[in-house]
Amino acid sequence: GVLWTVGLGALALGRVTVVGLGFAAALLGLGVEYGIHGGARFRAARLLGSDKPSALLDAFREAGPGIVSSALTSAVAMGALAVAHFRPLRELGLLLTVGVLTTLVTTATLGAALFVLGPRSSAKRAPRRFAAAEKLWRAYLAGSVGVATRHPRKVLVLAATLALAAAFGVRSLTVSVDPRALRPEDSPLAAVEQAAFEKFGLGLDTSTVVVTRKDLGAALDAAALARQVLAERLGQNGATPAIDSPSDWIVSGTRSERRLAELSGLPFERAADDLELELETAGFRVASFAPALAALRAFGRGEDPGAPPPEEWPDWMSELVRVGPTSAAVAVHARVAIGSLGEKGSEELARELARRVPGAALASAPRVGRELRNLATRDLVRSSAVAAVLVAIVVLGSLRGRPVASLLASLPLALGCLWTFGLWGAISRPLDLVCVAALPVLFGTGIDLGVHALHGKQAGEVATGLFESGPAMTLVTATAAVGFGSLVASRIPGLRNAGLLVAIGATACLAATLYVLPAIDTVAARKGAR
Repeated sequence: GVLWTVGLGALALGRVTVVGLGFAAALLGLGVEYGIHGGARFRAARLLGSDKPSALLDAFREAGPGIVSSALTSAVAMGALAVAHFRPLRELGLLLTVGVLTTLVTTATLGAALFVLGPRSSAKRAPRRFAAAEKLWRAYLAGSVGVATRHPRKVLVLAATLALAAAFGVRSLTVSVDPRALRPEDSPLAAVEQAAFEKFGLGLDTSTVVVTRKDLGAALDAAALARQVLAERLGQNGATPAIDSPSDWIVSGTRSERRLAELSGLPFERAADDLELELETAGFRVASFAPALAALRAFGRGEDPGAPPPEEWPDWMSELVRVGPTSAAVAVHARVAIGSLGEKGSEELARELARRVPGAALASAPRVGRELRNLATRDLVRSSAVAAVLVAIVVLGSLRGRPVASLLASLPLALGCLWTFGLWGAISRPLDLVCVAALPVLFGTGIDLGVHALHGKQAGEVATGLFESGPAMTLVTATAAVGFGSLVASRIPGLRNAGLLVAIGATACLAATLYVLPAIDTVAARKGAR
């Protein structure tokens, strides 16, 4: 399934973003459970004495509807991201949708064929190999489901209390766009970045203002005004901001006319004559000082001696000036301490520049990141609404039009995500783009657990069904939790956060499935009996 998706993605998209590449890990987490559920049912039938064709037929008949329902649910949930404007999210949705469907096909074809062609003796040796582990596994399932059925009201009160506490934690949840989340904390580039900031002003919070006008003179005038705004705003705390602007080095346009008028009354002609005489008296070659003398005499006549030609500009200024056939653009660099501006200060500065320097554009790494965050957030909200509708339709159809059962199937995902995000906000961990890329695994695992728990069940049957399908459910969750949980050892903060988030979330969804669902079912069955 992954290989087919990579091939189709290469043909359709050509190239993908870094976030889009996260589909591989997400697809492994989503797709492996189809083989686990089908394989568990196949193995159970084999242990009861069925031959391979009969066991395969039993797996298709018993586990197939739940597998197809969970795959379609994951596909439509991920497919809702295809309407996102943010390209990484759009690519993630398209690739995961295709990946889930192709993995479903490969599981039902290649996976089924491999089961039939597998070793004859595997079913006989399996009990001896894993008897002890399976006994503990079954004991855990019996204990968790048993607690929920014996004390359903206490379980539900505890779940509601945790949900209420988590709601307060969710209020502190933040989304981070710091690109350093994608880099190892001990990376040698960190020292290089700090040196680049201190020596050349190329830190993450170096702000750049770009102004465009019809000619270079007008652009330099606008850059001078932008420089003034930057100096006023960034120097409010008594600090002296480091600002690089070509307008400090070249004076033209209206500034040139104003300065020439101010200089016209000064005795530059006599100063040039005196300088020339002193140079001759001291034995210097006057020809070497001809440009300076000519500039002084031009000032005396009220004329602009002219700016140095572009080939004589220093390198730093050449990088900040672009002159085209119909317009000219000038950039101004402002070096500030990393993180000193903050989101509020940066937006206030942008508004001040827009008011006093029309057409000025302010750019910085944090500001671009915040724009991407806002765009991604809007896309996620819109896609979530579309996904909720599509998932509800698929779940309702797979559960034969039973609305209550459909709501209950979504409950493990809702509770698991609420508990996880509440804890995440309470411990002040931000969500970054890597976490966003990993969320499909959590959502897919959570909704699939609920669908499998309630598929084909009537009131009073959930506990029995969980005891039967519980090994496959716990194995699916363990696969996601252990696989992603191993990322906590990564040196990259974004991967650590994503791994921990999915591990906690998948475990929380499993807990809601094994405890809350049978507790609700038990209460409902008792009321139905009365």
